[in-house]
Amino acid sequence: MNVRLNLLFAALLGLTATTAMAAAAPDAATLAKGHSLFENNCSACHQAHGEGMPGVFPNLAKSDFLAADPQRAVHFVLHGHSGQITVNGVTYDGTMPDVGASLSNQDVADILTYVLNSWGNPGGQIQPDAVAQIRSGGNSGSGSGATEGGSKK
Repeated sequence: MNVRLNLLFAALLGLTATTAMAAAAPDAATLAKGHSLFENNCSACHQAHGEGMPGVFPNLAKSDFLAADPQRAVHFVLHGHSGQITVNGVTYDGTMPDVGASLSNQDVADILTYVLNSWGNPGGQIQPDAVAQIRSGGNSGSGSGATEGGSKK
């Protein structure tokens, strides 16, 4: 994600420029942990490279749905989802289990940070405190504070 957009997100979220830039560039350890957690918790449905299964499981690669609202992705991972969604023009009508129920806030943040920075997605970083807020019902799945870029699982 380019520097100007990161600074714009920072201004909108009330963050400093330093915080925004740090959030936009997750470290290698976070991405490696997120990759491992993704393989163990998500790849059976969304596949190893985020391509999903057409008509069955939505793709995460180059996902307009993911890019549009990262907090919604946190909500889906934590609480699951049932019903229709449209990803890159394809409608899916299925159920996603609440895989995040057995994961820590840090684990959920690492998985989604990995996804946001993989397969042609826009980048960004999900913060564990934002996951905690959404887990506790403080955010219904869209709005402020979870990231500087990214979206759904």
